Amino acid sequence: EYEFPKGFDKVVAYRFGSLIADSSSSLLGYFGGIDIVGGSSLLSEEPVWYESSFASSGLQFFVQVDKINYGVKLDSDGKSEKFYTYNLSKKAVTECTEEKGNVPPVALSVTPTFVYEGNTPYLSLSLTLENPNGAEVKLGAAIDTLVGTVEQATLAANDRVNVKKTNNGFTMNGREYSFAFILKNAFGVDDVDTLWYGPYNGGSFIESIFDSSSQSGLSEEGQDSAATFSWTLGHENTYEKKIRFTMKSLAVNEEK
Repeated sequence: EYEFPKGFDKVVAYRFGSLIADSSSSLLGYFGGIDIVGGSSLLSEEPVWYESSFASSGLQFFVQVDKINYGVKLDSDGKSEKFYTYNLSKKAVTECTEEKGNVPPVALSVTPTFVYEGNTPYLSLSLTLENPNGAEVKLGAAIDTLVGTVEQATLAANDRVNVKKTNNGFTMNGREYSFAFILKNAFGVDDVDTLWYGPYNGGSFIESIFDSSSQSGLSEEGQDSAATFSWTLGHENTYEKKIRFTMKSLAVNEEK
């Protein structure tokens, strides 16, 4: 069930617990992120809900701790519950456990807040990484981009979304609605250090999360796309980073 502010005609809503859903990915069914959707005409008899990720797989979070990458599973309150190591080339995913002694000494919490600026709805995410041992850490996220109704969130035509770089991050333009990821150069946002968008390529795009040398871009219109971003942090005990999301109609005559 999605959380969203009541009494508004336009909203950006969320739910925790979204899982990677592409059957071609070795990470199918793993992790647990935050699924972000946009609602429009909610005060009418025909409300519209639009999805921002393939099969409602959501935004998935990753941490790098002393050069090792981990996928993060968030619980229903947005707090890290489990960590996984993964090797995409070998199609291997391993849950970290106390028995194995491989649980990273960090904790991630994701706190959503609803914000309105005029008639524009935003979902603000505050990401807090606790690093009590002072390890060298990075924080990142990835999304299998899509724009389409929630009911049509697995259609190939919606999955091949048009991703465009902006001064503040990137937009995903569907046929009727657009999602904007606001990741830098904006009030209430902490600038990311890396930002990549490009071909989904069977899920291998996840390898680009912490790679500042990866070049963004799609080779052709209508290509299956994805996006990642990250912060290079350091050794401090606590880090907090904020980002924003919004959705708007692409109709020319609709009020911005």
